Amino acid sequence: MQRTPATTPVARPAAKTVASLLMTAAALAVMGCGDDPSEVDKFVGVWEYDLSDLRLNCNDGTARTADSLIGVQMEFRLGVKSDLVDPHAMGIYFLTHACDYRYDVAKGQASIDAGQTCTFYDVNDGVTPIGTETPGTVTFGLRGDGTEIDENATWTEVTLDNALNCTTTITGHLKKISKN
Repeated sequence: MQRTPATTPVARPAAKTVASLLMTAAALAVMGCGDDPSEVDKFVGVWEYDLSDLRLNCNDGTARTADSLIGVQMEFRLGVKSDLVDPHAMGIYFLTHACDYRYDVAKGQASIDAGQTCTFYDVNDGVTPIGTETPGTVTFGLRGDGTEIDENATWTEVTLDNALNCTTTITGHLKKISKN
């Protein structure tokens, strides 16, 4: 029986090499390498609020509404334990230091990972812990060409002595101002 070139011992390794290269190229395409940035990459960068509606309601009767986020910047960076991380501190009604909230991305939406909390501090000294902030549902959805996102968020803030319990809701629109 005569061997054909495809079954010779020399041809088999070459065929395996070609198949391996094709599989690697396919895997890289699926992972997002190439010209089209991945969904996660579209979120990475600095964003600025150009529209916002912020509402605070507390168990002591305190109720505030503001558009105070206009001009405020936030940032998404690539995460280690999640797709994204938001490294910024907030200080709208409660002062927090960087909480590094984690987000995962699917179908054009970044959603905060459940089970996270962050301490907030006395606004007078910035170091005395007075309560805990807990995110509820927090999402950022890509719009258009990926240079705009919409935010829908609910947060709960509770003082350490449980005397004050507040819920903050935010709806906002942000535009990307830079990619890191």
